[in-house]
Amino acid sequence: MADEVLWEGHGIIPELVGSSSLTFAINLGTSRKDIQRLILGVKNLSRNFFNENKIKSDVWNGVRAPATYSSMHLSPRDAIFAKKRRVNIRESVGEICGELICPYPPGIPVLIPGEVITEEALSYLLSVLRMGAAIRGAADPQLSSILVCGI
Repeated sequence: MADEVLWEGHGIIPELVGSSSLTFAINLGTSRKDIQRLILGVKNLSRNFFNENKIKSDVWNGVRAPATYSSMHLSPRDAIFAKKRRVNIRESVGEICGELICPYPPGIPVLIPGEVITEEALSYLLSVLRMGAAIRGAADPQLSSILVCGI
């Protein structure tokens, strides 16, 4: 939809259209006028289509990513190929994560395969999920369950 609005209203064609992102290529042939048109188009999108209920900044209204990191129990490779089981998210603390869990925005993984799952990481993930973040990489993007290593 956003790419259609940019094309129809401003003659802008994104290089790549994703399900929740647009990528623009700027190169030696891009003029100042092209950039100004892109800025105007993005401002138009923001002004006319921004949902007030969506997240407004990477600070997440005071919720910050975990400051401490847990320990790695397996290498990511070993964890990816390990046998896994699905557990309730609340029962996963102390288990070895079997999948990459990345909230978007900001698009930075919080849990990676082989890492020991902490209460702090789960609390952050559930908080940003409630605020409207999309969870990428997880088998259950609603985070009611999580894949952990072991039988």
